[in-house]
Formats: sequence, C-alpha cells, structure tokens
Amino acid sequence: MRNRKLDIAGTLYEVIFTSEDECEELEGKYGYTDLDRKVIVIRKTDSIETMQDTLVHEVGHAFVEETGLKAFFDLSLPAKTDRNAWEESFMAIISPHIVGVVKKNKRKLWLLK
Repeated sequence: MRNRKLDIAGTLYEVIFTSEDECEELEGKYGYTDLDRKVIVIRKTDSIETMQDTLVHEVGHAFVEETGLKAFFDLSLPAKTDRNAWEESFMAIISPHIVGVVKKNKRKLWLLK
C-alpha cells in the first residue's frame, strides 16, 4: 500500500501504512495519530478489516482535534475525567459502527461522492 492523504476538517493528514519493524512508535498498537505532524500511521500487517477499523478510529482522533471537539469535551466532561482515556474509549466504541455503516450502505451513500 502506498501512503495517502486525507482532508480531515480542512487539514491534510498523511496516512502511512507501515510495520512495527519500520516504526518504533507503532509497537504494540494497531495505529496512532500524530496530531502535531498531521500523520496517521496504520499497521499494514493486520487484516484489511482491522486496518479499516483502525483508520476510522484514527481519523476520529484527528476529527476531534481539527473540529474543536477537544475543547467541547474538556468543558463537558467532569474535571476528574481522564480525557485521553475517555476519547480512546469513545473511538473504540464508535469506529467499528462507522465502518459497518459505510460497508452496508455503499450504494446508498452515493450522495457523498
């Protein structure tokens, strides 16, 4: 797979498919998002289903950053909440469902083309 670019809320992110051998930061992870560098890294040695779920999960993190939802979460969540853990849990819950909606409704999403 080659690297690609995604426009996420008006900000261009590079998506890199790599392995743990080629990227130390990936060790023990399916993927990660570097918000400062605007890079999403996906472990290429996983199944296509896992990579799809991971990509949607990581795009979600970038979306939270680029849309200002991070500030909303900070204001909305109780003060003692670990916001990073909360966001990670939120993404883990929602991302497989988003992948499912896209896969089950490809023809119905024609308006998004």
